[in-house]
Amino acid sequence: MKLAFEGAQVFGTPLLNGFNAQVGTLALGYSDNVVQANLRNTKISMLQNFAVIIGASVVLIILSVIFASRGLLQKTKPVTFPQAEPSQRFSMRAKMLLIAFSALLLANGAGAYQALSIFKAQLSPEIYAHSLAIGVTTTTIIDKALQAGIPFTDLVGVPESLDLMREANPSVLYAAIVDTNGTLLYQSGTITRALGRHFRDSVSMGDTNGPAAGYLNSSFTISLQGKPLGMLYLGQDESLIRKIINEISYDILTVIVVSMLIAFELLYFIVGYVMAPHSDPHGPGAHIREDKTTAKDEDHMKSILQGKIRPALFLLVFSESMSLSFFPMFVEQFYVPISGISKEILIGLPISAFMLVWAISLPFSGEWSDKVGRRKPFIIGALITAAGLVMTGLSHSYYELLVWRSFTAAGYGIIFITCQGYIIDHSTMKTRAKGMSMFLAGFFAGSLSGAAIGAILSQRIGYESTFILSAALSLGAAAFVYAFIQESANRAQKSHIPNLSIADYKTIFSNPKFLALTFCVAIPAKVCLTGFLYYTGPIFLKTIGTDQSSIGRVLMAYGLAIIIVSPLSARFADKFGNRKLFVIGGSLLAGLAVLILGYFDTLIAVVFSVTLLGIAHAISVSSQLSLVIEIFDDEKSTVGMGKVVGIFRFIERLGSVIGPILAGVLIGIGGFNDAFIGIGMMTLIGIAIFALVFANKAPPKSEVSTVDGMGGR
Repeated sequence: MKLAFEGAQVFGTPLLNGFNAQVGTLALGYSDNVVQANLRNTKISMLQNFAVIIGASVVLIILSVIFASRGLLQKTKPVTFPQAEPSQRFSMRAKMLLIAFSALLLANGAGAYQALSIFKAQLSPEIYAHSLAIGVTTTTIIDKALQAGIPFTDLVGVPESLDLMREANPSVLYAAIVDTNGTLLYQSGTITRALGRHFRDSVSMGDTNGPAAGYLNSSFTISLQGKPLGMLYLGQDESLIRKIINEISYDILTVIVVSMLIAFELLYFIVGYVMAPHSDPHGPGAHIREDKTTAKDEDHMKSILQGKIRPALFLLVFSESMSLSFFPMFVEQFYVPISGISKEILIGLPISAFMLVWAISLPFSGEWSDKVGRRKPFIIGALITAAGLVMTGLSHSYYELLVWRSFTAAGYGIIFITCQGYIIDHSTMKTRAKGMSMFLAGFFAGSLSGAAIGAILSQRIGYESTFILSAALSLGAAAFVYAFIQESANRAQKSHIPNLSIADYKTIFSNPKFLALTFCVAIPAKVCLTGFLYYTGPIFLKTIGTDQSSIGRVLMAYGLAIIIVSPLSARFADKFGNRKLFVIGGSLLAGLAVLILGYFDTLIAVVFSVTLLGIAHAISVSSQLSLVIEIFDDEKSTVGMGKVVGIFRFIERLGSVIGPILAGVLIGIGGFNDAFIGIGMMTLIGIAIFALVFANKAPPKSEVSTVDGMGGR
């Protein structure tokens, strides 16, 4: 507790007797002048460094604008951005993005280095001050016993007191009291032979501090009436400072990666917004002048309009993904035993409920968005998501959590399908692939960034505050759409599609290749995603001693792999045409990624597994939808491709619902290792069946781009 004293910051802790009744308070006071002086010096040092960094960044960004436009200004009459040809505008935009991004990267790196240097300079004294406080407190208690006439070698209860001290201070690995000859009298923790030699060698030297015998040691003299009787030694892990520095460095690196992704999203929007034609009163690029429009101009403008929704999508996905790394642990707080249902299933149920409501909301949200436009559904969906996140963080019971998590999923589903509709509205067949690729890049960038930052924040401010902050970001996404997104005057209107008939279902479900792709490939892929990555992975990492920030960093590997590999995979799949091979290869890697954790249960193995799963899904999942379209190429005029894709998407997301429940059942039966083996074997068996069904004939090459097939979570 904190006590109020003028001119000082005083912290107190209760003193309890043997009956656990408070008999007093131990108060520690820190002078306000000392505390404020330290804070002032730290602030001045950081401000000086950041002033130089920000100044250099501003200069670099100004130079980037001059450099980017130099090609247009030289040897020609002055050309403004809106008047430039599409190719010129693209060149300028690429140069400006590249140089501004590089400047921000240098600024972030330099700032991180300076902050880490300041932290390093202050860490060692703080660690020693911590040991000093423990040592002085312990020796004071021993001094009082000695002054009462108790012989130094006959003190009672000292080992137990040292045990309690170490329990309250886990960083202290051992505590030892020796006499003037270095003979060990009392101890807590393991005392190695090397430590014994260190005691004998150093006891005659008085207080000695520093690394020795594999520990970071602190020593304190025990005396009576000025006569030394012995020494108290406290030992911390010799690598403690390095571990703390490494942990902070990893957090700083994570923040840099996320900040650069955020900066890129903002730069992408700002540069595109500024460089778009200003002929419309609603804002740059809202409409294209019909009298001077060419097909190339139209494609370029549609590309710019597609980019306007990307920051909002990124911010919304970022906000909802902040709980990914800790959500299973958050649910565990509300666990109440229910007869006949294991703990593991109950913890995974809120994730399954989220996925189920999300899947159910998509068709209704899509139809509503087609009727009323994209702007209104996005704002309403963001408001629903924000309210759901706040109430999730404030939940007081398991059932309350289940309700609010499902409520959040409804808003998230509205936004997901609305953003896809916006991309379709502002694209042609030629630019559709690029638009969906941009959608996926924004989605997964937001997902990996949110998971990483959420993990760091939850460890420092708690789960509840992290949920509230994520809700604020969701409101920010709604405000962005309200301010910058205008409803398109020529928004694409969908033609009326008849409802599904029994004959349609019969045609679709009588196709063995569709069944094999859906039930043997698509569903296992989603089970790996939600059952392993979102549920089992975070819990397993917690059981092997991984801190919350590191869990978030591990989950980042999946999103990074998707962002890097997915465009390459889509390009090769379009080039070679035989997407069946990409589905098989990716699914094999996915099965192996999960299976290996059944035999290797280390942090490195989990990082490798998560990364490999991201690569696998980038290869396999991106080709699934194209393969569905190829399967029904002959029936598309009678069944309607929209119906086929809708059914495929709905069944596929049932795997997201099944994943956490199946993982919980397997964990309850045989533990984590059996769960990993079970999910991995299910994926491998499924792809074997798929390969047998498709062995008869390779599907024909399709003109449909593979980037339409990712579909988010």
